[in-house]
Amino acid sequence: METRDIAATGSSHCRQGQLKQHAEPIMTPKQDHSEEGGRNCCVVVGCGESALAEAGAVARRGRPRKGTSGLVTERIVAVATELFLERGFAETNMDAVAARAGSSKRTLYARFASKDALFEAVILKFLRERLTEMQLTIRRDDGLEETLISAGERLLEGAMTPEVIRLHRLMACEGENFPELARTVNEQAWTQFRLFVADVLQQASVRYNEPFEDCEWLATRFFGMMVEPYFRRATLGLQPAEVTEEMRRDVSRSVQLFLKGSRGLSGSV
Repeated sequence: METRDIAATGSSHCRQGQLKQHAEPIMTPKQDHSEEGGRNCCVVVGCGESALAEAGAVARRGRPRKGTSGLVTERIVAVATELFLERGFAETNMDAVAARAGSSKRTLYARFASKDALFEAVILKFLRERLTEMQLTIRRDDGLEETLISAGERLLEGAMTPEVIRLHRLMACEGENFPELARTVNEQAWTQFRLFVADVLQQASVRYNEPFEDCEWLATRFFGMMVEPYFRRATLGLQPAEVTEEMRRDVSRSVQLFLKGSRGLSGSV
């Protein structure tokens, strides 16, 4: 299977602007809210999976040993993920993160100046991992329609997991108490997904000579058709966080509708 970046082989068929850089800057950390009282908080329960396979990376408190700094950061983010899911944002504080990670507060604050910055790092790391998995598993050589069906299925599989649903519920619950943080994280998350889909469309347009009008605008429609109805229901607890065969059939039909609409916009039908 060809894995090189198709977009690098020729000019994009997306006619309205170039894609932005995929790497989003981390926003300047804001004040740590962990000590504030009187806030409503939502706790997301059911975090059964442990992300702490590297438990031996920090065997003692204090300055990390040479060569282990990256492992220390990974452990801190993994521990923070568990605590945010167990307790909610408001009830998680930096002391608890340092204690469970087995690191000093100095080590923690050297990496994350505030709880807001740590929470943002948790979300962005989670997104990067999911998007990398999606990129590696999309089938790109079976024709335009099959490429988009594969992309739609990968999006659905990446979104419809218990971990993603819990994180989304957490952000939804805490948004009222911490609106600026919720807005920042949501914008970062949505930008990553939108650019991922736009990149798939851009590469497919080059490979299959499909003149999509505006890949970023179409990416928003594509994501909404493939993911949003099921994701919303799963977030509300109305269906399990899993992908069924019926949902895969819906993806196939949605791709056909998407292609008819996008070709109509471009005047190619």
